[in-house]
Amino acid sequence: MGQVWKAYDRTLQRRVAVKLLRSDLAGSTDRHTLERRFLRECRVTAGIDHPGLVTVYDAGMDDSDLYLVMQLLDGMDLGDLIAEHEPVPWEWAVAVAAQICSVLAAIHAAPVVHRDLKPRNVMVRRDGTVKVLDLGVAAVLDPDSTKLTSTGALPGSPAYMAPEQALTGLAEPRSDLYALGCLMYEMLAGRAPFTAPTALAVLQRHLTDRPEPIGSHRPDVPAGLDRLVADLLEKQPEDRPASAQEVYRRLVPLMPQAARDADAALAPSIAMDPTRPLRHPAAPQPAPAPPAAAGMTAAYAVPAQGPQAGGQPAYGMYGGADSGGAMPAAAGGDSYDSAQYAVPAPPGPAGSPGSSGSSGYGGSSGTPSAPGPAPWPVTGGGAAASGTGAWPVPASAPASGPHAAAGQGIEPGSSDWSAVPSAGPDTGVVDVAAALDAAARLLGESQLAQAVDVLGAALPVAVARHGEHDPVVLELRQALADTLLADRQFRRALPELRYLASMFTVKLGPLDAETMEYSRQVASCLEELGETHQALGEYRRLYDAYRRMPEPDLHFGFDVRERIGLLLAAAGDPHQAEAVLGPLLSEESAALGAQHPQVAALGQQLMRIRGMRTAWRP
Repeated sequence: MGQVWKAYDRTLQRRVAVKLLRSDLAGSTDRHTLERRFLRECRVTAGIDHPGLVTVYDAGMDDSDLYLVMQLLDGMDLGDLIAEHEPVPWEWAVAVAAQICSVLAAIHAAPVVHRDLKPRNVMVRRDGTVKVLDLGVAAVLDPDSTKLTSTGALPGSPAYMAPEQALTGLAEPRSDLYALGCLMYEMLAGRAPFTAPTALAVLQRHLTDRPEPIGSHRPDVPAGLDRLVADLLEKQPEDRPASAQEVYRRLVPLMPQAARDADAALAPSIAMDPTRPLRHPAAPQPAPAPPAAAGMTAAYAVPAQGPQAGGQPAYGMYGGADSGGAMPAAAGGDSYDSAQYAVPAPPGPAGSPGSSGSSGYGGSSGTPSAPGPAPWPVTGGGAAASGTGAWPVPASAPASGPHAAAGQGIEPGSSDWSAVPSAGPDTGVVDVAAALDAAARLLGESQLAQAVDVLGAALPVAVARHGEHDPVVLELRQALADTLLADRQFRRALPELRYLASMFTVKLGPLDAETMEYSRQVASCLEELGETHQALGEYRRLYDAYRRMPEPDLHFGFDVRERIGLLLAAAGDPHQAEAVLGPLLSEESAALGAQHPQVAALGQQLMRIRGMRTAWRP
């Protein structure tokens, strides 16, 4: 999916990793759209503060190349660790899984789905800490998650792809948990749970087969760990553990106990032992010591592999700076190998991959961009009104207003109020027009988070001053909802959209086009949040309303029916999915033409579902 180059930040005098993404993998997406999507995903990733994620310093586009400047890591990827230590001690597998769970809990709360968790995207550092890589990359290059490649395959890694993702391309948090189960199985068994000669055959096995019990490969593995892996590899998402937190809870009894021996914590230990952070939490790095033998690193004993042909150190170096302990890069396959996050060598020319190369990219020196305003915390939300005239109040409403919400927003006196334009000095009145103008300017500059801050802070003040039903308040709320969607803040957007859908239902009726559009956005938010069954229910209610519209929009109906069909397949009912999508394909072909891209994409999806429906639960 890209290349990782070792580069030198001349401003801050440090080594960094620069990932170049192949923009051609994004298909026909134009440059401006691709860059905007890339930066949006980078902002989401950079906004998730967790030690198990690689720190992002900078991002941008140079010519046709997308680049990401990141923290340079020392260690090796999980695939190399498995190959080096096969079989991996089960205690190590538990420690790696526990650390990944901590990362997944953070990204799922964002909410973000990784979509491509695999050994090459997990790095184990020399001190045993685990880093998860490539968060958001799949979404950048594949925004339409249901789109197939030119060969008819879904983007992703078949060996670690959940059944619902293999069938429809739709991924939710429990799809990441399935991939985690695949990683745990591979660590314990020494191979992926399902293998086959072709990628399609591997996907078929994910849909039909159950893996051999871990105990048949490793009788030393505790029964509880065997059971957990089996639960993670359940075919239906609802049969898997509900969250990364639940998986972590089940791993805790299997974790090594923290030691209270300072000498043991500071003593040299095995390189990349993932149990070390659990046995010696917050322990400093061992002090450097003379290597025990030639080719051994200080503090961590790692067998030397020698230089690559030609005397140049390989990517994947994990020995000390002077150890010469380099692992050869993996041959073939994707040119990006996460083991390329290497122990830095002495400074060389800027932008050099390893020890050779020439210029950097886009003049970037890896200097971090200036941080934007702190995010505006919002929790809670309301449910849609059901014809009663009662409007649920979203989290943005002021706690002291006439429609007090359970959520919380910016408190008076918070520094975030500085983002809201006022009508004049010391008036205490928010200038709504100025707030909208400021938000529009920020949106034009792709500063979505700051636009959200401005609108989110202005809205509760406007509600308190003008009341819930004032046109000014409605305009602010609509702008906030649209901006939250553009910034992919689906959890915050959902209560605002539910409120707007309810309000327009009362004001204009349930069959009004604007009411229907906000209801569709509610369903879309639920789908993005991984709430498959709730989203399916919303889309079905929406389609029932659509059928009663006096002048229905044909394309709107096509879109809703397609989402229903794909969600049915993702929920484990491909037979019903085919019953929805089959007639839809015929109608779309008649209305749009058989060669229309939308018709072709739906035809590919339907072909996949038909080809695999016998593999799913009958």
